[in-house]
Amino acid sequence: MTGNRQDMFVQRYDTQDIPWDTGITPPEIVSIVEELPAGKALDLGCGTGTNVR
Repeated sequence: MTGNRQDMFVQRYDTQDIPWDTGITPPEIVSIVEELPAGKALDLGCGTGTNVR
């Protein structure tokens, strides 16, 4: 990631200007997760972590 692009994302997160993070887990993800056994996963680039639970 180039410096300018990285700086842009840092600034967006610092100012909470992150329209792509609605804070709501998509229903499709909820459906899939309900069917899977408990386990561990690593989601690189998960933003604010809305869907990590």
